[in-house]
Amino acid sequence: IAVGGSKLSSENILFKIAEGILSMPEGISHVLYVIDGRFTGDEINTFNMIKDSIFKSGILDYITIVRTKFSNFRD
Repeated sequence: IAVGGSKLSSENILFKIAEGILSMPEGISHVLYVIDGRFTGDEINTFNMIKDSIFKSGILDYITIVRTKFSNFRD
């Protein structure tokens, strides 16, 4: 679910995330939080909003932040 450029309200985005989590009877084992470029203030606020509302279940220990679009990345 794209949070930053989404036309959905924050409440609807959180509902969609919760809906996805609840649709998996075995639960979730890992969360990937993908950002492109630097971790901006908006992305920090979004992460904190999600963390405070959804991740109180203890899944916070299983979040990996993935950064894409490095300008100087070498393989």
